[in-house]
Amino acid sequence: MHYDYINGGNMKSLIILAHPYDKSFNHFIKDEVVRELKKTKEVKVIDLVKDKFDAVLSQEDLRIYMQGKTSDTRVLEYQNDLLECDDLVLIFPIWWYEAPAILKGFWDKVLLPGFAFDEIDQKLVGKLDHIKRLTVLSTSEVLTDFMRNEVGNPIETSMMNMTLAICGIVSDTLWLNCERIVSGTEHDRELYIKSVIERFKG
Repeated sequence: MHYDYINGGNMKSLIILAHPYDKSFNHFIKDEVVRELKKTKEVKVIDLVKDKFDAVLSQEDLRIYMQGKTSDTRVLEYQNDLLECDDLVLIFPIWWYEAPAILKGFWDKVLLPGFAFDEIDQKLVGKLDHIKRLTVLSTSEVLTDFMRNEVGNPIETSMMNMTLAICGIVSDTLWLNCERIVSGTEHDRELYIKSVIERFKG
């Protein structure tokens, strides 16, 4: 497993990073978030790419899915990470107007019935409501307003307000997107980092 612990206060933060290039701005964001969070919290970083996480739901996984089981031992470790945190941070690039496939596969394989939710009276009831803060940090070339108004707002509408909300993660949620990641200026990126740091100031 490729993750790091940084000891701090009682609140535990889990950062999930989904970017393949270790010199990317996404990795820089991760470093800045860790630097700020570790002042007051215990922080764990999961790098899905370095973990070589298999994002594909296999035939065997699908066969035992409704039992809340998995054939991937790494999934069990990730589930434990989610159970131990009360602060969740997602960091990823937006490709083709949505999160990378490896993060979608993380939800498919990790958010199992009985772990992330129960079905009661034909309704899904989330079980991860111990997570009291969710911060989604993304980068894109397209404008954030374009994502919201022209593409259907997939990050907030689908990921945050549906997938994660169904699992009980509804408290203190925020999406911060660094737009024009290729064509923007260094000043644009500096302003973005300032807004990110402000989010995590103790």
